[in-house]
Amino acid sequence: LMCDVTERKRMEEALRQSQERYRVVSELTSDFAYATRIEPDGRFVTEWVTDAFTRVTGLRRDVALSDGRWWSFVHSEDEGILSQHLEALSRGQPGVCEVRLKDRAGNIRWLCIHSHPVEDEDEGRVVQVVGAVRDVTANKRMEASLLRTERLAAMGRLAASLAHEINNPLQALCSGMEVLVNHPLDEETRQYYLVVLQQEVQRMVTIVNQTLDIHRTQIDRREWGDVNAVLEAVLLSLETRLHDGGVSVQCQLAEELPAVRFSRVQLEQALRNILINALDAMPNGGELCLATGWHRENREVWLSFTDTRHGMSRKMHLFEPFYAARLDDLDLGMTISYNIIERHRGRIEVTTREGPDSTLTVLLPIDELEQWYKGK
Repeated sequence: LMCDVTERKRMEEALRQSQERYRVVSELTSDFAYATRIEPDGRFVTEWVTDAFTRVTGLRRDVALSDGRWWSFVHSEDEGILSQHLEALSRGQPGVCEVRLKDRAGNIRWLCIHSHPVEDEDEGRVVQVVGAVRDVTANKRMEASLLRTERLAAMGRLAASLAHEINNPLQALCSGMEVLVNHPLDEETRQYYLVVLQQEVQRMVTIVNQTLDIHRTQIDRREWGDVNAVLEAVLLSLETRLHDGGVSVQCQLAEELPAVRFSRVQLEQALRNILINALDAMPNGGELCLATGWHRENREVWLSFTDTRHGMSRKMHLFEPFYAARLDDLDLGMTISYNIIERHRGRIEVTTREGPDSTLTVLLPIDELEQWYKGK
């Protein structure tokens, strides 16, 4: 029995030449490249890695090939990231991920992996993955250094601001005590000074408590809840203040939002601080538009706050300690809000331009979205 395999051999040769070209191009555009075969049982088997693999990792090429997977040397804490990356590739989705790898000397290297799946139409599945890898360790170290520098600078600004904020009530206390001790006063005047001194002491207590709140790591018990209900409760508590400040509020709250796990006390505090900041930014009144919704793809619920302040020209410092919309009323409200949202695994985004209307958006992750769908 004879069979003509000319066409098959031609295709294999074309594939070999294509892979060789890819290897050459990858050597020029990345630190090293690789190709991995995906077996029918789902196993990933390394077919080849370029010579630069040794330069980057300190490991011999034959070590990676004999082990079958060069990424077996990936840091244990990043195995989950790599697993998700490989699962996506096996489904035919190209992707990029960053993981740490321990080199031969025991040093940690950061690698950025760009991978692309290759499908076989006859088998109807992904049979190979080709990828290019860049060593981004230097970039990561630079980012870490810049982050440390920025943190030190922020701590310096915090210390200076804290000293300034506490010095003001201290000066008032010194002056008031001097008057009480060295000057004869009638009872009414004496009581007036005592009330003023009590207020200044309470002001210092508030400043200290707010400073402690910045780094407070514990969080109240989290429960499933509706962020619309929390926002409406905060609005109700500030209704009089908003009315007196001449701020009109428009609400566009989405119906049937997915439930989110949060600490109601802390989320209320975060949203209240954001609303107060918006109110303070409009001393002559204005409009405040509140909206909610959710992104199914990103699995996030969002709350947006759009006010008619004239741009956030100090956007870069909005969440720093003692920043406020009014220069004569510095506090820690926005810093506390930022930390609360961050502890809930969320984030805050600010969209602004020079002119009216600035939007601050709070995004919170949705857990167990599938179960919510089933409940619906």
